Amino acid sequence: MCRGDIYLVTDTTNDKKYVGQTRQGLRVRWREHASKSRTDRTNNRFHNAIRKRGEAAFSRRVIDVARSQDELDAKEQLYILLLDTTNPDRGYNCADGGDVRHMTAATRAKISASLRGRKASDSTRQLMSDRLRQRWAKGGEQLRQKQSEETRGRNTGRVVSDETRRRNSCANRGHVTSEVTRQKLVAARKVTWQDPKYRERMITERLSRPRASNGRFMGQTSIAMGGAL
Repeated sequence: MCRGDIYLVTDTTNDKKYVGQTRQGLRVRWREHASKSRTDRTNNRFHNAIRKRGEAAFSRRVIDVARSQDELDAKEQLYILLLDTTNPDRGYNCADGGDVRHMTAATRAKISASLRGRKASDSTRQLMSDRLRQRWAKGGEQLRQKQSEETRGRNTGRVVSDETRRRNSCANRGHVTSEVTRQKLVAARKVTWQDPKYRERMITERLSRPRASNGRFMGQTSIAMGGAL
């Protein structure tokens, strides 16, 4: 069995990160990076940064472990993707990590199954949370609008099964939304309602619904937008 570590190196001067894998232990692998920074004159962003700022400017820690080379490759790719470290503004990785060119479908499925339901450590969860907050802060309203449109596109025409409806109903039964959350939802709906395209789509969908015997639209709920239909 091949055991390996996924490690994270952080440049403390600018918070840029580097994700790597090793089967030798982090201490040995870091010594290799430090040595290459002194001798490697290629255009490697990570080694150039170590040479420019000095080894003391970088913190190092292991963030995950793997039991096989395939799992090690897959996890390295996962963390590089999550932390966006191939982005020169965020990290020093020059490639997407791993070597999954010859990974079989069975191996991929096995790795997926082993990761499913696995709880990340508190430090890893904090790392991913910080990464997402930075992404939203940098992307601003344009990124939020793009994400909203992509979500609407995925859900368009989607049919929810009766079983799914039942599970959702059971999960939400007895749940009481706090007044603070209610106010946030109302404010968010009002902002969304200002979009003419969204408003037109909602009106069209509402008018296309069948009416119940009491004259209300089937499935009608109140919409906090400054005026219900």
